[in-house]
Amino acid sequence: MEQTPTPQSIYEDMMMQIPSKTRVKNIAFSCSLNPDPSETLSDEQYVQIAQEFMERMGYGDQPFIVVKHWDIARQHIHIISTRADGLGRKISDKH
Repeated sequence: MEQTPTPQSIYEDMMMQIPSKTRVKNIAFSCSLNPDPSETLSDEQYVQIAQEFMERMGYGDQPFIVVKHWDIARQHIHIISTRADGLGRKISDKH
């Protein structure tokens, strides 16, 4: 039986992806994507949007989490990832 990951287990999995000798400060990357309130998107569409966004931002090879919720007047997603690549180098944020 597959268990639902906990925030702690997700954090630990992401941290294992980052080499211990990285000099990247502010290791966490997070953003919020807010579609127009009149749009009704499926979970699959949110995943597709998140994947395309991460690719275009240069984070396509990074592990990331997508969280959908309604803490404001509309449904939206948050994406959480890391700013260091598998070699411990900072991923460019110039995109």
